[in-house]
Amino acid sequence: MTTNEKELFESVDLCTPDGLLLNRAALGWSRRPLHRANLDGRFGVNKRWDYWAILAGDLVVSTTFADLDHLGLADVYWVDLASGESGGQSIVTGAGDGISLPDVAGATPLHVERGRFFLTIEDHEGWTHLSARWSEPDGREGSFDIAVALPRDHESLNVVIPWSDELFNFTSKHQARSATGALSVGSRNWNIGGQGDAPPGECSTSGVDDGPLGSIGIGAAEPDAAVSTSLAFSSARNGPRARASPKTG
Repeated sequence: MTTNEKELFESVDLCTPDGLLLNRAALGWSRRPLHRANLDGRFGVNKRWDYWAILAGDLVVSTTFADLDHLGLADVYWVDLASGESGGQSIVTGAGDGISLPDVAGATPLHVERGRFFLTIEDHEGWTHLSARWSEPDGREGSFDIAVALPRDHESLNVVIPWSDELFNFTSKHQARSATGALSVGSRNWNIGGQGDAPPGECSTSGVDDGPLGSIGIGAAEPDAAVSTSLAFSSARNGPRARASPKTG
């Protein structure tokens, strides 16, 4: 079956000015994020997700930062596929209690700190910084510090999925971006991309002007880790139905 979907080249609002309905001009897809998710209407039925997955050989690290109107959700997760060991921590907050996402991805840092849980996702000119600290169920301290690259010519899939003017989903998926950094849990340490001991600022960077994420030059001694990130925004009359890619990219 062949379809002919409109490609978008300019910034556009996802919703009508009151935030209640889908803006029909937003229908289509783009190679870079262009939609502004102005979900200002019908509190209680909107979802905003920012999900990242880092695949580094036998190591998988993921994090989620989500505003679900009635509550906020943040988590970190890791698994060593060779040993089967896994861990992480999740927190849930009340509505408006410190977890919110901007209308434009990357426009402001995402940050939450509750007790021994800390998570920040922050875009700089040329790279994105993911950092977290948490406590494992057995009391061990965990942390990661990761720099994520976006080459200048890297394309992402950004598309609006409409079921109706009141039920729709915008998703922005970025695949195969490289990363460097480190994960630490208790006395165990994993390097990501072969540069685990190098702070992100030591990587060579170059700015871009076509989106909130930039590019970073990384020369890793080992193959770079592959990164998948998914942003999802949705609105629905009878409850949210959007899905970011849970633990799969």
